[in-house]
Amino acid sequence: MGLSRTVIERYVKEWMVEIRDCTPLVSKLRDLIANGRASQAQRLLPRERVYPVEAGVARRLGMEE
Repeated sequence: MGLSRTVIERYVKEWMVEIRDCTPLVSKLRDLIANGRASQAQRLLPRERVYPVEAGVARRLGMEE
């Protein structure tokens, strides 16, 4: 599946807000986990949030419980 030139241009010029190099963070996380400090590594990550999904959308996406 490909994207049209118009969609690609909009993605690059309008929809993209930031490109960030996460290499230093990932290296630190790897080192902490390798040294048995997973809870310290977890505190460096953003907190996960549950996003509400409308029932009809959830059904279409196969997200029903």
